[in-house]
Amino acid sequence: VFRFAAKDEGAADFIRVEYSIDEPGEQWSSEGLADSLLPLSLSYQLYELDFSSIKEVDNNPHFSIRLRFEGDRLEEDDGNRVTFNNFTTDGIPLKAHYVVSSHGPSGMIFPFGFNRVFNGYDIGFNFYPTLNYLVESVWVNGEDVENDVVYDEEDVGFYKMKNVYKPQTIHTTFALDPNVLHQQNDNILVFPNPAQLQLQVKALEKIQKAMIFGLNGQFVSEYYVGDEKFNLDVSAFTAGVYIMKLQLQGKTVSRKVQIIN
Repeated sequence: VFRFAAKDEGAADFIRVEYSIDEPGEQWSSEGLADSLLPLSLSYQLYELDFSSIKEVDNNPHFSIRLRFEGDRLEEDDGNRVTFNNFTTDGIPLKAHYVVSSHGPSGMIFPFGFNRVFNGYDIGFNFYPTLNYLVESVWVNGEDVENDVVYDEEDVGFYKMKNVYKPQTIHTTFALDPNVLHQQNDNILVFPNPAQLQLQVKALEKIQKAMIFGLNGQFVSEYYVGDEKFNLDVSAFTAGVYIMKLQLQGKTVSRKVQIIN
């Protein structure tokens, strides 16, 4: 709410009130104001302008107000004037909500964490997969919205959450680009190699079992998988080079892996 007092001393008949919401301040409007043409008198009057119903001015650093004079004597130069007094403004606290954003491994979401959004406003999120990965899914309040995500030429995704009126959550996951697997021998990828804490194994078909042997052929351990991907905790392994044998349908594939710790 914008208030001021003014009186005419022979210079004008009205004050025209307009506002701008853009940074250059080139577009001026009175739309949404109950009364934008204020009559002047010879004594002070208190004028009050309520902008609270105009959403575009909320929390807008470029919001500005312009006062112009109208009347029949504007071209005369008799030393007359309009006198102002007591400019005041009242702000209304805006209700805000938190949008909590998170992500799985092999990528990131930005902005991340607790994001404060004013009631009714929008917020955009970018999804950045690491090398050889793609965005797999995007969930808003437990609902899959991946079909609403747009991507650029570098596979960075963008999602706009519109009209936030309550607390919300957004979570994204990332998956290995299938083209990377097609480029691997036997369509199997074992990474990172060398590994220190964990090995990841991904394939285009179901891996039945994984067996680990030392370079001397000594059996170390085996794991029943039953999936196209799995993670192997190697943090307790002695540093060195091992042979991993992966049993798939009708074939066995070997990979040499190095453990460092």
